[in-house]
Amino acid sequence: MESVDLSLLPHLQALLETASVTRAAALRALSAPAMSRALSKLREQTGDALLVRAGNRMVLTPRALALRESLPGALEGVMALLVKPGVGRPKASRPFRIRASDAVPSLLGQLLLGELERTVEGASLVFVEEGDESDEPLRSGELDLDLGVQSQELGPELIVRPLFTEQLVGVAGRGHPVLVESSRLEVFCRTPQVVVSRRGVARGPVDEALRELGRRRDVPIVVASYLDAALLACDGELITLLPRVMAMRLTASLPLEVFTPPVSLPSLRVAMAWHPRMKDDPLHRELREALTRLVAGQGEAGEVT
Repeated sequence: MESVDLSLLPHLQALLETASVTRAAALRALSAPAMSRALSKLREQTGDALLVRAGNRMVLTPRALALRESLPGALEGVMALLVKPGVGRPKASRPFRIRASDAVPSLLGQLLLGELERTVEGASLVFVEEGDESDEPLRSGELDLDLGVQSQELGPELIVRPLFTEQLVGVAGRGHPVLVESSRLEVFCRTPQVVVSRRGVARGPVDEALRELGRRRDVPIVVASYLDAALLACDGELITLLPRVMAMRLTASLPLEVFTPPVSLPSLRVAMAWHPRMKDDPLHRELREALTRLVAGQGEAGEVT
């Protein structure tokens, strides 16, 4: 029987998921030359090129495409054969990669890692900033989860599971005049505001709610990060709207105060989304279940408190 180097299998999985030596190296925490050497060994082992150049990019060969569908289950099966029944936890072969806003790592990152470490050996997390809302990274396996406000249209094949709802609250620097008259809609609308939008859009659901009341707010600055918005609100006349849990935590370390906006605002419905190809992957299941347990332990009826 021809010998097989099982240590190459995680590298093969990364190459098949990304169709890129550079991105596969990043997934496996290797240098690009080291991943290139692994690819050479895999080509020799399989008798197939696996990755070939098409113009300015690399594409998978038909054999590689077939392997991409079957490898995750086969890899977990091999790992299961090498572990004594009932002994130990499954071992992560790479970090879990999650696309989320900057509010998520600060609120859930450490708690999620702690929950995962109970069931997965060597668990680690990589949070990827929102901005590219394409479904392709989930399809290819470059991302494990998309975690955030699922207001945009997602691919019909993706699985979406609601996690919790969150409310927006007003945030202003300590002593800001709006805190005294926060219940007055005209004061809220004329006070300059920082809007958070990863796509650089100044108007959104809040403005729709104001428009129904015949009002319009002053938005001189748009940023992509909740934390940037909070820092801008610390000094000067600017105010902003933040998720409630994040706002309450920031007031403990920054010179900020929270107020209730004088307009009914839509809830933020936070969900996780993933591709069906990962549905039965044991490690991916551990990630989803850890996140579900964490959210359930943080609040009642799916609402984070």
